[in-house]
Amino acid sequence: NTWTGTNQFARLTATNATSTNLFTQNINISGTAGYQMNGLTLATASTTKNNFYFAGATTTGTNFGTYNIAMGEYAMQYATSGDSNFAVGYQAMAGVANYANTGSFNNALGVNSLSSNTSGSRNNAFGASALYFNTTGSHNNALGQSSLYWNTTGSFNNALGNNALDNNTTGSNNIGIGESTLFTNLLGSFNVALGAKALYGGGGQSMSSSTAI
Repeated sequence: NTWTGTNQFARLTATNATSTNLFTQNINISGTAGYQMNGLTLATASTTKNNFYFAGATTTGTNFGTYNIAMGEYAMQYATSGDSNFAVGYQAMAGVANYANTGSFNNALGVNSLSSNTSGSRNNAFGASALYFNTTGSHNNALGQSSLYWNTTGSFNNALGNNALDNNTTGSNNIGIGESTLFTNLLGSFNVALGAKALYGGGGQSMSSSTAI
């Protein structure tokens, strides 16, 4: 049997022992279950909220936010009301159970990137585990594996390079460019480190207003 339509979207062929069915028509799946394969949700969407979830991304409850896109198993898992977030990767922007996850305008690309975020907004995390423990910190940019890994509430930090500002927790307005720059800084703010391992351990865990190039 062959189905045809004026608005052709996909071609799916289902074959069994006796016949082959060809679909060349839009496929509209109603309800909230989405499209599943072997029990895994491949795609689901909310047309009223413009939220889209792919490749196992899921929310445990209702996400009242709008214009969110999540791709990867458990991506944006505990999202509740954040807007305009983009999460790609296993547990990217998953959030924390039993906490309101309201952050908005975040971009998380990589396994476990921004994984613990709750209300932090306008963060960019690119790389596996970048900004992993961030909860309420905002306006951070982390590029590189485990960059700003332990950051929780620190804001306005820029970390470029694997493990840059790795141990920073509450420090803000820091710039670390290069692998493991400002690695041991926890609380310090207004530091600038340029070059691999610049200010790696110098000045202790709370140094501020230091520059190393």
